[in-house]
Amino acid sequence: MNYPTRETVAMLRQQYPAGTRVELVEMDDPYTRLRPGDRGEVTFVDDAGGVHIRWDKGEGLAAVWGKDIINKIPSQRVCCLNCGHEFDGIPEYDDLGWHCSCPECGGSFDVDKEGAV
Repeated sequence: MNYPTRETVAMLRQQYPAGTRVELVEMDDPYTRLRPGDRGEVTFVDDAGGVHIRWDKGEGLAAVWGKDIINKIPSQRVCCLNCGHEFDGIPEYDDLGWHCSCPECGGSFDVDKEGAV
């Protein structure tokens, strides 16, 4: 196994700080229940470049540097239509379109593809 340089690990830590939302693209692990499209939250990056993630499915599994592929989910500034609270939200998509939930009031509201509410 090739290990990343210190510079690469520093870059990974800057790119994936704790709390960053990510989506799985590909994982080289035949035993995991995770599938492409699964989402989670970064907890930390270890010295070997492993990006440790608390997956929404309940698993805690690292994405291995040089083997697995994850994408950062960008947040966007939104304003809750229910209470007016402004926050950085990450819209979720389902068959009905894009939705976002307010951390202040718990209300859910629709968001268009460009992120405007």
